[in-house]
Amino acid sequence: MQPEIMPTTVQEEKKKKSVLFYINIFLLLAVLGLGAYILVKEGFWIKKQEHEIKETEKATEKKKEEGSIIVEVKETKYTNFTGEFVKAQLPEGWSIKEYKDGDGTKLMVDDSNPKGLTGLEVKKGETVMFKLEGLDGYGSNYCGELAHFKDFGKEYEDEIRTQNEETGAETKILDYTSTPYTETNLFGIKTRRVEKTLYYDTIEEGGYFEPQCVKNVLIFKDLKFAVGKAPNKKEKGDYQYTLSEDVNEENLVMLDGILQSLKVK
Repeated sequence: MQPEIMPTTVQEEKKKKSVLFYINIFLLLAVLGLGAYILVKEGFWIKKQEHEIKETEKATEKKKEEGSIIVEVKETKYTNFTGEFVKAQLPEGWSIKEYKDGDGTKLMVDDSNPKGLTGLEVKKGETVMFKLEGLDGYGSNYCGELAHFKDFGKEYEDEIRTQNEETGAETKILDYTSTPYTETNLFGIKTRRVEKTLYYDTIEEGGYFEPQCVKNVLIFKDLKFAVGKAPNKKEKGDYQYTLSEDVNEENLVMLDGILQSLKVK
């Protein structure tokens, strides 16, 4: 029979320490697991992620704002143009050319004998962006298309419809009640630009905007030329306008500013 070997005190102590070590490791893992569970349950990680997303969005918006500020404060150099008939402020790279006494237009009858500004070009570089041509010898009671803005005049539209019905024609209404436009005062008349079309208010009184029927014609109050000979000589403010097909949105914005600045000398 083998004698029973009793563990020594040193061995017992080592065994106790080893068990205590594993117990401590287990307790530590349990505490960490419990802590992680609580954090997840309380939404800590979700809140942290949301906070980081918000901070990123704020930084992005700040960069956008800084970028827009740079665009807004970007300076454009202007020069004052003073011609024989008109004056204006022109952005760098733009110019104006005047024509007189029948030049710059093909819209005069043979015996018009025009005197004054009969043509005008607004150019960017060598491209004619906007053109006015003096007009004499036209007339029609027909109004095929009528622009309808939010501040339309019902009485005016009813009158146009009645005139068309008398000739057996229909009236096509162009609905601009929700369409953005740019409003300008050009040579004494209120104009509205919708894309590449200009309309002017034919009746100032009443608080309505009642546009012309012939949409490529403008009749100015301040800018006029003379036609005919005495004693039948008279002044007219009738001009046909043309907007270049090559004009883009940026150029249209610049052109709006030029037209707003145009004044009779």
